Amino acid sequence: LSSGIVLLSGLVGMGTVTAGTVITTLPPGFRPDTDMLFPTLNGNNYRSLTIQANGDVVVRGGWVQTYITLDGIAFPAAGVATWTEIGAAGSGSSYANGWANYTNPVWGAAAYWKDPYGLVWFRGLIDGGSRTTDDTTMVNLPATHRANMQQHNNVVASDAFGFIGTRTTGGLDWKSGSGGGWQI
Repeated sequence: LSSGIVLLSGLVGMGTVTAGTVITTLPPGFRPDTDMLFPTLNGNNYRSLTIQANGDVVVRGGWVQTYITLDGIAFPAAGVATWTEIGAAGSGSSYANGWANYTNPVWGAAAYWKDPYGLVWFRGLIDGGSRTTDDTTMVNLPATHRANMQQHNNVVASDAFGFIGTRTTGGLDWKSGSGGGWQI
């Protein structure tokens, strides 16, 4: 889009689906700042894929040979977003309930950005927090970056389906039924 947001759409199918397979490569100008994970469907199964900073769209583990949907995948192109690291001094954000940045540098620091339209975007992985109670806060956000009503968002949780809640108080919440391990 003219705003610098990249939107993907369509189905890819019947190719090799082993972990690490590159299914396509996005051209320069249509790539993210850092590697990013996205939830998707592989047939009727929840799976995840990686879009790497070099443009490669890569299959992760557990896939079956059928279609992969790219519908709904969106991210700011490299250089478009001014990311604010969660917990950065003066940001008004913080981790909560034992959650912290997942320290693999390939994903970049967990961060957020509010685009010119008022939408808040997230990147990076977080891990280590409490997963025992529904609506447990993972990240506190400044009031200017919180949802205007409660929402549930599909995410990747250790290469499986997960979801995160957003509320008018706090920020990002772990939702019961979400997969274990790291979240995005």
